[in-house]
Amino acid sequence: MFPFKYINRHYFLEHEGRLYLVDTGCPKSFGINGYVPWTDKKPQAVILDMLTKTIRFHRLEKEFFIARGRIKFTAAPGTRAPILEAYHESQRFNVIWDTGAQLGYAIGLQNLSTKHQFRAMGPFKDFSPIYGEIESVETWDLNFNIMTIDFFDHGVITVRTQTADAPPRIAQDLRKEGADAVLGNDWMHRDDTIIAITARRSEIHIKGGGHLYDSWNHLRVFEDPPRKWRKRVNIFDIVSDEQAAISSEPTATPRDPFDDVQLERLPVGAEATGLRPSLRQVPTQLGPFTVDHLRAHLGMDNIDGIIGNDLLMDTLL
Repeated sequence: MFPFKYINRHYFLEHEGRLYLVDTGCPKSFGINGYVPWTDKKPQAVILDMLTKTIRFHRLEKEFFIARGRIKFTAAPGTRAPILEAYHESQRFNVIWDTGAQLGYAIGLQNLSTKHQFRAMGPFKDFSPIYGEIESVETWDLNFNIMTIDFFDHGVITVRTQTADAPPRIAQDLRKEGADAVLGNDWMHRDDTIIAITARRSEIHIKGGGHLYDSWNHLRVFEDPPRKWRKRVNIFDIVSDEQAAISSEPTATPRDPFDDVQLERLPVGAEATGLRPSLRQVPTQLGPFTVDHLRAHLGMDNIDGIIGNDLLMDTLL
């Protein structure tokens, strides 16, 4: 188990005072000294826990609990990044889940914003080691609805993230990966989620968050501020765009329909899991991109590497 920190809109694994960017958009790990911290054996699942702010691992299959927020993904051919099937206002997007991206990008979002009333969040200046400086004149607060795959609990997980229109070079590379959008990382810290990666099954399991729909008979969206309600009748959804009534009475926190406390209570530590912290040997750079480039980009001199998909997606399950 390692501390998991959100700094400068990025997520880092911390080990002995040094930081390692956790990046599901990066195919390979690398470290300034040829090593990154991880586990001594392949874990059953990699768990990104925003609630306790830790990266933890699980090993014993008989004790692994499958969260109800279970989502299938396909691996992008180039980066091995998870691609999720998502929807916004009935339009389908294949979104790349990229924890290294502080901002999301979607192809054709500029045109889509003229048809729907997205909440504008202003301009944003981003930087990528591949694309250089990326300046977006406008960004929007966008909801992506992601279907879960459980047999008895079909539902929708809604994640809300700051998103910009994809520039031509990013759009071209997204199409090559079979995707339409990038899902940035800001939804993770907004909702204090717990995400378990079982890459061999091509699944991620999501628990927690304030923007979840219930399943089968009654779906209600919990947003801040509330913007609409939704109810399922048989297989049809009835949606109201009416503003929710404002009351001075304190309201009880709604029950989280994916309240999988077992995922929170999975055993941690070497004695419980059989996994111990260890250093994994990795390259010192990824092509021309080095740790010095990463430090300069983020303005932090205590970054020593990146944890990429060769480790994050290397699980027994």
